Amino acid sequence: MPLEQLIQQQGVRNYPGHYYVFSAGGTPGPTMVGNKYFYRRHVKVMEKLNLVGPGHDIYSWKHTGAVALWNATKDIELIRAQARHSEY
Repeated sequence: MPLEQLIQQQGVRNYPGHYYVFSAGGTPGPTMVGNKYFYRRHVKVMEKLNLVGPGHDIYSWKHTGAVALWNATKDIELIRAQARHSEY
């Protein structure tokens, strides 16, 4: 689903402009989440899926995304930029 379509479907623009996109309730709200909020949520999901241990952390999604992008585009420069690497 394209991002714009998701934004419209979730009604994100119906919230006040000063709201954060993600608050503690998982929806837009006036309070910013802590710096480990998404990490902790990710750990809970991975535990429920019995995917804990080495190779199963939040950074594994970065590699999964890089492989998917390569398969879709075969564009190494795009992958480098997406992964925020300045050199090969």
